[in-house]
Amino acid sequence: MKKELGVTAVEEDPKVSICIDCARHPSLKRIIAARSVTGICAFCCRDDVVVRDTDDIEPMVMLLRALIRFYWDEFAYNSHWGGEIGASPKPGHGRLNREGEPVLYLASKGYTALAEIRPHPGHYVSVGGFETLADLKLADFDPDIALFSQNEVRLDLFDIIQAFDRLMSTPVTPDDKGGYLLTQLFAVVLRQKGFDGVQYRSSVSDGVNFCLLDPASAQFVEGHSGVHHVRGITYDAPTSPVVLVPGFEDYELKS
Repeated sequence: MKKELGVTAVEEDPKVSICIDCARHPSLKRIIAARSVTGICAFCCRDDVVVRDTDDIEPMVMLLRALIRFYWDEFAYNSHWGGEIGASPKPGHGRLNREGEPVLYLASKGYTALAEIRPHPGHYVSVGGFETLADLKLADFDPDIALFSQNEVRLDLFDIIQAFDRLMSTPVTPDDKGGYLLTQLFAVVLRQKGFDGVQYRSSVSDGVNFCLLDPASAQFVEGHSGVHHVRGITYDAPTSPVVLVPGFEDYELKS
């Protein structure tokens, strides 16, 4: 009797750490290079970049504590973590931008802006205020339903707008590389139609998010920034059914 040997493939969790590009201090660059892997940067959110191996993260954590101790005041702290607050010059794939296409993501509240970057307890997060330089034309995907209540045709239009709003607000995990493809394409269409940005609900706070397609359309406002220490976070994790039952919005794909 022959025995057949089976091989089970185990999917490893993505390595989320700090990439060399986001490391401003020479010592931090060296310690990342000394034990590096390909993974996701927690700051610029790019994937397939050189980051510190999370299996040997303690030396980098100790160095970061030392750097924070000696870069405590806000100006020096912001300088260490990438200079002035604003759009990333080398962005990865975002909800409304493709890799290498800078846009400016803003929020209506400081807490919403902080929550959107999903920091971990112990992180220090810099939050800055911005003002627009001119009147902007924004696509609003969370309008008042009263504007569409006149007839069924307008209510159908409102339903489509709400579907786009849900698409904009749905959280995307770091390992879902295709999760932003539809919203990125949508941003291209909006830009071609003359829109300056997008306004949509936040999925992690009660505020509103804004994406300005031209980062130069808003400027940093002195005196409206601060560094926040994240002491803890909360989770909303209701029980999910093991077997998903199709809903009224689902339909069978025809081959």
